[in-house]
Amino acid sequence: MSQINVIYPPSVTWNEKKQRPHHLLRELSKKGINVYYCNTKKNNPPVEFKKIDNHFFYCSHEQVAQRELNKVGGINIYYAQYPHAMRYIDRFKIDLLWYDYLDDFPHRRYGEMDIISEADIVTASGITLYNKAKSVRRQVELIENGCDYDLFAKAEKRLPCPELDKIKEPIIGYHGALSYWWDFELMDFLVDNFG
Repeated sequence: MSQINVIYPPSVTWNEKKQRPHHLLRELSKKGINVYYCNTKKNNPPVEFKKIDNHFFYCSHEQVAQRELNKVGGINIYYAQYPHAMRYIDRFKIDLLWYDYLDDFPHRRYGEMDIISEADIVTASGITLYNKAKSVRRQVELIENGCDYDLFAKAEKRLPCPELDKIKEPIIGYHGALSYWWDFELMDFLVDNFG
């Protein structure tokens, strides 16, 4: 069987907080799929190419990924999450386009439904996005967001934080966007009644 390679074009910076592409692509690399993670040009580490693990490779920009892919051959899957990432696709020999529909920000939507209808593989991060994608194509896979339990399970003790010491447990945290889809009424209710 041919080697499968996933190319992640410059979109979400490698060396900042870990997000959906970091986690999905790391899991694919654990299954033996080569991942070429192209960083955005801002905040690049000084290294051009780095082997993160057996099948996960950091590339400082897309030209580095092109060079490395030419060495290995195989089936190339282009993994895009936003329409702007499509500007790099012609720089690679691509066998399949995987579009991951993960946000519904109006400023990022131009042309997105066209990409979703034409992609070979489409995944969605939530049921609302899944249903929107299903309106333009038959096959969509739902891969909801989650967390890396093993990463959080390593925390043996909580760092001192006087503000949190006053709150009785359980303590619930949230990391993510607050946008139009956020249920502010529910948040207000929780704060008023349990905060």
